[in-house]
Amino acid sequence: MKNGVFCTAQMIDTSPLSSVKMTKAINEVLGLKMYGDVDVEEVDGTLIYVNGPNAWNHKATHALMEAMIKCRTLVFAENDYAITRPRMIGHANDDFGSAWWRRAKTGRPPAVFWSTVKSKAGQRVHHPQSYVNWNMLTMSYDFKPAERRTVRRDLLYYGSYRPNRRAAFERYLIGAEIPITIAARKKAADQFATLYDDQVPDNVTLVDAIPEIGFLDELTKHGLGLYIEDERSHWEFHSPANRFYEMLSAGLPMVFQPEARKMLGEADLNVTKYVVEDVASLTKAMRNRFKIAEEQQRQWRDCTRFDLDLKKQIKAAWRALPGGTTK
Repeated sequence: MKNGVFCTAQMIDTSPLSSVKMTKAINEVLGLKMYGDVDVEEVDGTLIYVNGPNAWNHKATHALMEAMIKCRTLVFAENDYAITRPRMIGHANDDFGSAWWRRAKTGRPPAVFWSTVKSKAGQRVHHPQSYVNWNMLTMSYDFKPAERRTVRRDLLYYGSYRPNRRAAFERYLIGAEIPITIAARKKAADQFATLYDDQVPDNVTLVDAIPEIGFLDELTKHGLGLYIEDERSHWEFHSPANRFYEMLSAGLPMVFQPEARKMLGEADLNVTKYVVEDVASLTKAMRNRFKIAEEQQRQWRDCTRFDLDLKKQIKAAWRALPGGTTK
């Protein structure tokens, strides 16, 4: 039988897409061939479908649908709780959705999920599942953090504006005495501005999103990085966000909202010492930023090989599949 891994995105070496990185990791760790739209139909053993379907995903080709329906074991690899999981029953009209219930009609088992989310009773749809922290792919051990004495004395928050984080944004980004830098695309920047009734104070700077080229270099220029998680992560375990590994790679000292402590603890990351309750805590942390940076680098970067942990998780997920010990 032929096994393989499939991704809708093009396998470009410099691609920042998580789906591309996941596909390449599976290829490297398990030695599985990477298939495209044309030749994927030959897979009749284990087919690993990486991410999707996303809003930008193309229509499933005939070859992909046939492979999904006939393969012995179908794996759906996902790295975000917001990704839509296919329904195993029902009659979806789109090509991709129909493949799942057509597979079920043949009597073949439902897909197995390799996910950054650990499903719990009453949460999500129940499927066979293995936990794989795909976000660890973001960690870079090759990057050498810059000299900390040259950085600005500001708090950095970067990324999208999410309404369910507004309370946390208000807690830390309003009323602070230290300089604050918010890096976001135009639409998100406009949303962040509403925190201040469109009258952004002098200590707050809204800048464009950090470009992909020189991303880690840019992180090193700031004083502290703020880690905030979605509310859903307060009660459902998700892997540490990509920004954790990005800031750690860059040597940017991090501070965390108290609510993030529980789930990060489940990931064996004790952040209690670096929790900030309010803007006053931010000022104190800023004074200690060099010490925090040294401790976090020693505690997490120097003592943990996230890349090796990911390989172990992928291999364990593979062994848990029917016939998973052979390729």
